[in-house]
Amino acid sequence: MTACLPIEEHEYLASLEAAVFTDVMVKNARPYPREAMSSEPLARKILEKHPDMAASLEKFASSVNGAIIEARKPLAPPTQRG
Repeated sequence: MTACLPIEEHEYLASLEAAVFTDVMVKNARPYPREAMSSEPLARKILEKHPDMAASLEKFASSVNGAIIEARKPLAPPTQRG
C-alpha cells in the first residue's frame, strides 16, 4: 500500500501498535527530494505571489520524508464452536 500521511512518525507507529500490529519497522527513511516539491505547480504559484514565504516553504520541504513501513497483523485465534 502507498500512502501520504500528514502525521509524525512516532504517532503513526503508535497507531499501528495500538491496532495490534507487531514487528513494526521503518525502512529506507530518507528526505523527500526538495526539488520535486519546489517544482510542484502549487508551490511555484505560492512563491510567485508570496516570495516572503520561501523560508517557510523550505522549512516545510525539509520536514517531509519518505519511508517504507512494514508491520505484521497476527491472525485472530480460531473461534471455538460449541
